[in-house]
Amino acid sequence: MLPLDTFLGKLEFFEVYDEFDGPKCFSVINNLKQFYLVYWAGFLDDKRSDSWLYSSISENRLDRVRRNEETVRNVFVEPELNTFYVLTSTSDRHSFVDFISRSEICNYNLPPQTFVIEEDEIEVVSKESDWHFELKIRKRTDIHALPDRTMVTRVIDAFSEIIECLMNDGTRKIPKVFPKSAIPGSFEVKLETNDSEAASIAIEEFRNILSDAGNLSENLKSATLDPYRVKELIEIIEQHNLQLVITPKTFEYLNAAIMIEKDTHSDLMELLEDSTSVLVDSIMVPQANCLERVIDVVKLRAKGEQLDENKIEGINSKRQVDYHTDAAYCLGLLKKNLSVTSAGRYLVSKESKISQYEFLADRFESSDFGWGWIKWSGVKNMCDLNEDTAQQFISECVNGLNNETAARRSSTIARWLRELKPYRRDYSNQEKSDDEMTF
Repeated sequence: MLPLDTFLGKLEFFEVYDEFDGPKCFSVINNLKQFYLVYWAGFLDDKRSDSWLYSSISENRLDRVRRNEETVRNVFVEPELNTFYVLTSTSDRHSFVDFISRSEICNYNLPPQTFVIEEDEIEVVSKESDWHFELKIRKRTDIHALPDRTMVTRVIDAFSEIIECLMNDGTRKIPKVFPKSAIPGSFEVKLETNDSEAASIAIEEFRNILSDAGNLSENLKSATLDPYRVKELIEIIEQHNLQLVITPKTFEYLNAAIMIEKDTHSDLMELLEDSTSVLVDSIMVPQANCLERVIDVVKLRAKGEQLDENKIEGINSKRQVDYHTDAAYCLGLLKKNLSVTSAGRYLVSKESKISQYEFLADRFESSDFGWGWIKWSGVKNMCDLNEDTAQQFISECVNGLNNETAARRSSTIARWLRELKPYRRDYSNQEKSDDEMTF
């Protein structure tokens, strides 16, 4: 069906939009990553040849056509570059290609003005077309200026974490939002998800939260969304003066694009500042009861080994591996990318359990959750903490957790407290002046 050995290049199917006894409207991509929108223009020579219209189209314009923001017919009537008339033989692979001028295009069998792409009939052929949302990251001061790559990574991570949290329905299915591809020379990132409907609902819910600042606390609690996650994204937008536009591939579930920019949410940032000043970030609260396994995970990473559930005694799933790496992150032993921190290397250098636990007791007491628990309890150190208050502390000071997760994390910090209390090293409370200090 696709023409061979022509100046159109080596063509492959990208997506199919209409099919009747074979594809009749579809997009193709060639070896130079150029796109064409293709429409069947009818039979010729007693059905011995098929006639086709091929119109050059950019990926951005193809996105608009797919969302019915522009008609298929208009792509051929007003092409970005060129439109070609292609004849393919039904008996062999011989092809004929001819250029069509704009003044002549109306002489051909064009798509009807009413012809639109139906979302549920789109057939994904190329892996590159298998995405669900597009995230555009722009500098508001200069839309042609490209943000630096580290900031883009922070935006994608922060946005994905929010949507994954809102997608979480408490089942065993782990929600995922991740980059699929990016348009060269820009920061227009295609995002894929393992549940497009749930992700669309989550993005819509996020839009509602952003637009209802007056009920921020109630909406965040209802959505079990940690205010730290929203604050992180808004801070990046404000710091770099950004504009984010989230657009669905089609309007099947999400019926409009979402824009987030600095000036729109200034009042929201003040509320988030007030909210997080008395809360502990849920990411910084562990959910791995066994400290020995946390140490084992850090030891494996210090040796440069990949983490696998089969390598760690007592762990039998990827989810449990994540619980233990997250716990090591809460204690400052691993970074988010699972590289070992200096504190982690110091821990594994200790040969005895006593010295390891003494160090972990220090890390517990100075951690976000440990110090937050101490301040909330109104005590001076971890030895004065009551493990029975763990659940109340989590309930009052950590947002974004459902009841089951909150109970598991309460159990974790209570157990850690019980195990580490005997190993806390006592520090002198007597303050000394610089003259009294000896080195």
